[in-house]
Amino acid sequence: MIWTTAGNLFVVDESTGDNNINDQVHLPVTASPPSHKALVPQITLITVGVVTLNMLAIAGVVIMYKRSKCKKWHKRPRSGCFNNALSTPRLRATPSASQPTSVENQVDNRQNVTSDDAGVSSTSRATSGEVNTSGRYLPHSELIPQRAKESNLNVFCEPGYERGSDTSLATPQEGVATRAPVQVLQGSDPYRLVMIGQFGPEGGVLACEDSDVILEIPPGAIPADHGSQTIVAKVSLRPDIAGPKLKDSDSLWLTPLVEFESPGLERFNKDVRMRLPHCAHMKPGWTFRVNYTNPTAATNSNPGNFNQEPESDGALLPDDAKSQSQWFFVEHKCTLTKSGKSCRRVSEEGGDVTFTVDEKYFNISTSHFSKYSCSGCHKEHPLHLEAVVYWNHTKVEGREQMDLNVYILDPIKDSRAHVKENERGSECHTGYYPLILGYKKKNKETSPLEISVQEDCMGDHWKWRLDTYNGCLPAKKVFPIQSLIRCCSPLLFSRQTFSFSPKNPAEVKELTLFQAIICVKQQNWPKGEPTHILVTVPLSAKKLTGSYLNASNKEEGVVTDAHIQLVEEKLSVKKWRPLYRRLMGDGADVGIEHIAARYPDNTAEQIHEALVSWRKSLGRLATLRDLMLALEAVGQKDIAEDLRQPKEIKYELIIHDDSQSVCQETHV
Repeated sequence: MIWTTAGNLFVVDESTGDNNINDQVHLPVTASPPSHKALVPQITLITVGVVTLNMLAIAGVVIMYKRSKCKKWHKRPRSGCFNNALSTPRLRATPSASQPTSVENQVDNRQNVTSDDAGVSSTSRATSGEVNTSGRYLPHSELIPQRAKESNLNVFCEPGYERGSDTSLATPQEGVATRAPVQVLQGSDPYRLVMIGQFGPEGGVLACEDSDVILEIPPGAIPADHGSQTIVAKVSLRPDIAGPKLKDSDSLWLTPLVEFESPGLERFNKDVRMRLPHCAHMKPGWTFRVNYTNPTAATNSNPGNFNQEPESDGALLPDDAKSQSQWFFVEHKCTLTKSGKSCRRVSEEGGDVTFTVDEKYFNISTSHFSKYSCSGCHKEHPLHLEAVVYWNHTKVEGREQMDLNVYILDPIKDSRAHVKENERGSECHTGYYPLILGYKKKNKETSPLEISVQEDCMGDHWKWRLDTYNGCLPAKKVFPIQSLIRCCSPLLFSRQTFSFSPKNPAEVKELTLFQAIICVKQQNWPKGEPTHILVTVPLSAKKLTGSYLNASNKEEGVVTDAHIQLVEEKLSVKKWRPLYRRLMGDGADVGIEHIAARYPDNTAEQIHEALVSWRKSLGRLATLRDLMLALEAVGQKDIAEDLRQPKEIKYELIIHDDSQSVCQETHV
């Protein structure tokens, strides 16, 4: 073996192990390798380069992934309702796909507004969840669609219902399964509207902008193997007719009556939640009750476990519905929590319906669908109501008139929509002013409601005069609060009309503004101060298309509000039923019973409701000629003649010997 060290050559004999220096050779000495400190800059540079390349590669992958997700996003079917099914609205989901579908913190449907608010276009809404890349629906809480203006698609219309003015469809997409159309239809009496939606095992929320009724279906409530399920909700503002009889005379209806249907599905795997809006003023002393029908009670339940109500009158219900009107109820007394905002108690043992009550809703949980309506009893009958004033300005040659219709109604969307229908869709109204009304049954002091026009608030330069109430200010209408609350309890409304005309017809062209103050107050009732409603209407200088009594005076013309008002003022109380029979023909007696039940103590409202109901039922076919012929047939030829030749009404002030001024109307 040979090796070197320094400059010497060594030879080792492997057999003996001796090593001797055989020769000395001079070899060049090599330099020692560089130290690790000298290599640090090069290593750092290489490391930074490698890391940078890795980051660029990762960023490229992320960008490609996001682009692919964006393409998938635009290919997804849109959930929710849109006015134009041909549009492509953008949706924005919340970050969490597992967020529950409850709308408890989203929906505030009963805001009391004390200032004039513009009319809101009616658009339906139904939230069925979002869809992930696998096609599965995931619930979320926010859907912000860009709504389109028109839709030219044919909409399914269930037999027995008219097509509503507002219909919503989900956007169809090629190659992707979409949700079925969600519709809002006009219901047949006694139902005001019908909501129809399609839901799957993921659940969702059924609601619309025309109603405060909300249905929440949790995930898993619909069986996974059931597929798409049709859900129908029918809303009625007449629980006093379509619901059970109330045994206690102090009980009041507090919510609409809603009939839920799920064709082909008898029960849900989980309880669904129904939210019915109420008008009760929350305070201790209420006894709340949920009235419901149970389609399985006759076969699957022991009637002894339930509280059973008498059957409904069913005057306006079909025969098959009358046979199934077996009502049960769950009730409890109101014990407010520390926050003073809720009232809780589960139902009696053996029942399958539970509920809670908060300031706005009855929250009902159940596993089956049927009819539901809620009532309550309180010694003071305190209700949350509201007041609104609609106006109608008519201007014809030689005459100008301003009509103010004051409504007292239940503060929910359904009642507001009902009033708007009565005003033929008019957007000319003030804001909605909150009221708290009530009465004590055993109190000797009466608490009537007073609606008046405040003359002293208008000043001496007020250029209008009152035509109704004998033309004398202050105009005041006082009526029992019991009658009003009984009227508003089944979600109806009370209406009072005040008509004005210019004091000096020669100054009509100079009038550019109408103002009046309406005061609503309950006498001897400590809940709140009088409510003053300022009505301000800019006047148009041109002749209005509407007329006081049909400007063309054609007998085939459409019946206007002015025609109805003239008949109301002069029609005999005993004649409105024969007149209604003449106008409506067969089936009129059912409508008469319906009207008499709504206004048992108010003949003026009976006459008004009969005329409005006839006009609403026939629409454009309700002609002035038919009205005049019907009036002549019942012996009211004088009213028919007034409709043919409207008289100009003038007022003159007559001074009697006792120096009391009396306003008297004369016809020329």
